[in-house]
Amino acid sequence: MNNTESVRHKRVTLFMGGACQMNDLNNLSVQLDFLEHVESPIFVKNQSGVYIFCNEAFSRFLGLKKNKILGRTAYDLAPTVLADKYTMADKELFDSTQQQTYSADVLAANSKTQEVTFTKSVLHVEGNKIGGFVGSIQFSPAVNVNFDGLTMLSQGERAVIELLFVGKSVKAIASQLSLSPHTVMGYTKSIYAKLGVHSKNEALYKALTLLSQVTSP
Repeated sequence: MNNTESVRHKRVTLFMGGACQMNDLNNLSVQLDFLEHVESPIFVKNQSGVYIFCNEAFSRFLGLKKNKILGRTAYDLAPTVLADKYTMADKELFDSTQQQTYSADVLAANSKTQEVTFTKSVLHVEGNKIGGFVGSIQFSPAVNVNFDGLTMLSQGERAVIELLFVGKSVKAIASQLSLSPHTVMGYTKSIYAKLGVHSKNEALYKALTLLSQVTSP
């Protein structure tokens, strides 16, 4: 990781942990430009539940252009039954001001509901007032994901990413596949290179996005 990537990673970590304070919530696309380089879907809502920022990964995940997301609420983008759940969770976040993590269904780009994990942190503006929150999406392990469609990966690489997807550590993968941890790390680096990513979460997101394109009618 070079210096630029290291600084960017630190900024993302601090921001997603709620450690950054914004001067205001205007011109977020300029202030949060560094989030465009993150492959995980990230979004920001104000206290009224209106989307005021999202990165390209979030736009791709929903299958909507940014101008169809920004300025809208969950009720404009999701079925009412799902939007009700999101709104209730948002209210609980503002009431507690503590970082929030929970699983919920999302209507993804392939028009199918997919279980994901939301992580949210309140966003403070000048004067330490709560101006909204930042949220990120991670993918929850699912039973029926078949990685055979990732033909750009070798059989060994597909076996490794399948176990990464269900939360296995490098050591556990090595034990299950009767490989050395060094070999598993080699497969992992090769997966990152072929998918053009730099982390496990990015790799899983990219893999699921590619699979949804392969399986779409």
